[in-house]
Amino acid sequence: ELSSFHEQFCINDVKKIELDFSPIVSIDYKVTKLPDGSFMFEAVVKNLSVSSLKWNIDNGVSSEDVKFIYRFVDKKSHKVTLTINNSKLLTISKFVDSQGNVNEILITKKEVDKIDPIVKELMKYKTYDTIIKKVVENKNSGKLIFSLKRSDFINLNNCYGIVIDINTREVAGFFTPGGEKRIDLLTKEEFSDYSKRYKGKGIIWFQLN
Repeated sequence: ELSSFHEQFCINDVKKIELDFSPIVSIDYKVTKLPDGSFMFEAVVKNLSVSSLKWNIDNGVSSEDVKFIYRFVDKKSHKVTLTINNSKLLTISKFVDSQGNVNEILITKKEVDKIDPIVKELMKYKTYDTIIKKVVENKNSGKLIFSLKRSDFINLNNCYGIVIDINTREVAGFFTPGGEKRIDLLTKEEFSDYSKRYKGKGIIWFQLN
């Protein structure tokens, strides 16, 4: 009853109030192997109203079923992505193999040289002032979404991180998406705790569309 509330208290000015729900909202999915060898993918969503969901496998298969059942026809690991409410901010991706093993490392060392051309282009820039202009340009063309606040993303596992030295304003790191493990693309080093590794530095978070 906001309209009557505004009228009652003579509120005429429109103000924007930003609410951060990331500490209480979570999205995930579980994988269950069925007796016939296929797998059931089921969304696990907390404190979020779900109007739609979509599954995408990197082999081109997609589904909008709440419980998505699929059988892998090869022994490769496939990237399975769940998108909630048609929002890039509400996505989670994992690698699932033919045995049902789940790996949240989205990019492995073997795949570093096969990263997206947009990422390769961004890696050419060495200072905050030059790279932020390119990030904004890609955002305006619909190629990515970005933020300087990690709380703007529900699932940081899908995000790249551009590390900025606050004192020199130079790029001090550029790491991949991942769960328990990430890779710094500048040094090719694998690490697990970005907050400890880049303590005291700023991070530009971005996710490819």
